[in-house]
Amino acid sequence: MSRMKNKRLQMLMICAITVFFFNVVSLTAHAESISEKGENDTMETAETIAANNEKPSGAVAGTHEGQNIIRGYTSNKDTDWYKVLLFEGENYMTCYGDPGYSYRITNSAGDTMVRDTYTKLHNDYAVSKFTVPEAGYYYVELNGSKSSEQKYVFMIGSPTYVFAVQNISCVEGSVSMTSGGRKQTVHFDGSTVPGLPEDALACTVTMDGIPLNATSAIRLKNDDRDLSFTLTRYTWYKNGLISMNLPVESMWTADFEYNNKVVTFTPSLRMSYVNPVYE
Repeated sequence: MSRMKNKRLQMLMICAITVFFFNVVSLTAHAESISEKGENDTMETAETIAANNEKPSGAVAGTHEGQNIIRGYTSNKDTDWYKVLLFEGENYMTCYGDPGYSYRITNSAGDTMVRDTYTKLHNDYAVSKFTVPEAGYYYVELNGSKSSEQKYVFMIGSPTYVFAVQNISCVEGSVSMTSGGRKQTVHFDGSTVPGLPEDALACTVTMDGIPLNATSAIRLKNDDRDLSFTLTRYTWYKNGLISMNLPVESMWTADFEYNNKVVTFTPSLRMSYVNPVYE
């Protein structure tokens, strides 16, 4: 009986360790959210946090891998300090929460690098870009503007990414497939789309407006990267593009293969994309 009990105990321990390991691995692949501990009222007692280190692929997958969100509350009688390791070069302070709280970013000597106040409403992002002269520890000081508590939320390090969808019209307007033709070529100019975010990268594409049996194949090319791919037949869809680093703000060339049918149609390129939030 003792051997049986020991064996069962060993199996339970193995299962517990396996579940723990699985959970730890799962956590590392998702966004992290840290809440203020409340004992960080001075630079000397600053709470150490991880820098934001998001990748576009995390926004596409919905895991937001590398995202590090810091949450807390402050007032005009309460100051919160954080300590963060930043890399040399461009960094971003991305804020949202209750309007009116201010923040200051300093080096280890206490010299101010950035000072600003979050004033937007409805949790809109507000971003400050700053340059780190050398890798090392830097500090974030936050203060409220009211006697009542104000909620702050921020990320510091890399920019955060958002997901969106955009339709791009055909430059030529329509495509006419003629009897005996081999293919028709048209273009979609992403640079003409008003309000398209800077550095938007394609995630998926769908060619809309294609009548049934109007074409036998569609091949799409991003002219900026000189990369092309074939869309899945009938659905005219392609995903997994984020690894190809294709800028949406490009000229896209589409070749429609002949399908022994005389037809005219007006195609539209529907594209989902992610973009870094710079402002």
